[in-house]
Amino acid sequence: MQRHLRRPTEVLLITGMLLITLASLLPLDIELLRSLGSEKHRMMLGMLSAGMLFLFMSKQRLFVTAFGCTAALCYFIKVSSNGDTIMYYPPNDEETIRISHINANANNDDYRDIIRSILNSDADLVTISDVTPDWHETLSEALAARYPYVHATVRIDIFGQAVFSKYRFTRIDTFMYDDIPNYLGTIEKNGKFFHFTSSHTSPSFLDTEDYVQLTNHLGTITRNAEDLKGGPYIAMGSFNTLAWSSELADFRASLSLHNSRRSATQFGKEAYEHIFYSNHLECTGYEDVATPQGTMIGVVGTYQFKESPLVAKF
Repeated sequence: MQRHLRRPTEVLLITGMLLITLASLLPLDIELLRSLGSEKHRMMLGMLSAGMLFLFMSKQRLFVTAFGCTAALCYFIKVSSNGDTIMYYPPNDEETIRISHINANANNDDYRDIIRSILNSDADLVTISDVTPDWHETLSEALAARYPYVHATVRIDIFGQAVFSKYRFTRIDTFMYDDIPNYLGTIEKNGKFFHFTSSHTSPSFLDTEDYVQLTNHLGTITRNAEDLKGGPYIAMGSFNTLAWSSELADFRASLSLHNSRRSATQFGKEAYEHIFYSNHLECTGYEDVATPQGTMIGVVGTYQFKESPLVAKF
């Protein structure tokens, strides 16, 4: 009789785990499901913890279901984030470029820490979001010797941007989405040309309108970058969403871009700054940028041209 009473509880728990997992994976334009989708990493850890508990309790059906849901969420996150490879490419003999994107508002109490981290990253091109008038003056003075080429849109809100480069811009334009500036540019390094866009989208995951704004903003970036698909292209910025979100997955698919990140971020330190790159390039390294105190302020990646088949080494 006791076993009979326990069976409905097991069925209810199994059904609940399966429905929650399925709901988080469905690409439906429903606010609740989108909210679940943005929490896939936490749900995965929750399912794993539940599975360990059920294993300890010798509840076979429950721990098998929980571990199965964990595996499904883990696989989805991996494929949605970067399904093509889990390894960085080995360096070849082609030209490389080092790119960094920094969120200046991440450690606003001490300018010196962020400036020191930018200089230590030794990037060829640095894009910075949340550039206020005070920040612009400080950055311009501190980075002038290393980065003589600058393009900036100074704002008193969070949407000010700046781009600092060691190499000259052969093109640098500003295009707008809903009064938010975005950059589209090209730089030349040792005879090689790299195209890039830099953006800062509005914070999302608050309500349905935020998802619409994010989708429309990414669509604007896509339309402006369409003519860059024929050459090496890097899209970077503070996108205010996780790499496996359906919005970023659709954005990368529309421009045939790869995610630079290979490893998972620390729990509680989700990455909203991203760098994506086109098929003309290979990522040889990617890491978070942190201040000496450990505050995450951005990302930096190294990219190389694909080696020509005519000179490839076998």
